[in-house]
Amino acid sequence: MFKKKIRFPFGLKQSIYLFLLVGIIYLLIRQINGYLFATLVILAVWEKITPRRRARFPSVQRWTSNLGIFVFNTSLIQLAVIPVFSKFIGGSSLGNWALLDHISLPSLTLIIISILLLDLTTYWIHRMFHAFSWSWKIHRVHHADLDMDVTTAQRFHPLEILVSVFIMQLFVLAIGPPMSAFVFYNISVFLVGIFRHANIELPNPLQRLLNLVLVTPDMHLIHHSLNWKESNSNFGTNFPWWDRLFKTFLPSAKMPFSKMTLGISQFRGPEVSNPWRILALPFLMNRSLFKKVRP
Repeated sequence: MFKKKIRFPFGLKQSIYLFLLVGIIYLLIRQINGYLFATLVILAVWEKITPRRRARFPSVQRWTSNLGIFVFNTSLIQLAVIPVFSKFIGGSSLGNWALLDHISLPSLTLIIISILLLDLTTYWIHRMFHAFSWSWKIHRVHHADLDMDVTTAQRFHPLEILVSVFIMQLFVLAIGPPMSAFVFYNISVFLVGIFRHANIELPNPLQRLLNLVLVTPDMHLIHHSLNWKESNSNFGTNFPWWDRLFKTFLPSAKMPFSKMTLGISQFRGPEVSNPWRILALPFLMNRSLFKKVRP
């Protein structure tokens, strides 16, 4: 008698990634607030119902890699970043020499100013990662994703997290924002982050209205374009005003959104969804080491 072969419903490789994805989602539920996770799920379902663009590669492998990196980065933040940051928020442990310690304003006004300054700081941090060779090699992990969806929002190399946190900590030391403003801003960064990366179809009038106060998916999609000029525009994190103020705002792309090519020219193969190669991207040479695919 012949032994019956085991058949996997999605193929062996995809079945392994699916199994890993389930485990990563379980870890994610344990790590982040339930409301934040629910927002992630809602937008992920929305993407499947009314996608802005057709996906080029299987979602299971990409999601496993992107969310796996997010779980690792979240653990890094919880273990190494938050304990250090909590000592410096508000400037109370610094002898009260932080800038906002010497400004007498109503609490709400102080919180609003702090949130605006925090967002301005992240805008310039983002521009820095595009400006220098060493920082771009780290940041290209985020841009190498050949599709864009809610999981792309969490696809950052751990080195980028550490560099960003270090710079933000210097800002916190100098400015001394209230704890409430800092917590609110970081929650908003997560929520607006998954929204602006979401592959969702929004009515054009609503998109234009939202773009007055928030970075929208269409605005940020241009930033992920393969076109170098387009990818060096629309750096905003939460608010679109900084791009307009510093003349980096680009209202439309050269190609229709449905036909835009995303990613970076050096890495065009499906291997950029492999978690180990994603982590190795900053250390690879500036030439294509992966199999070429047609854009």
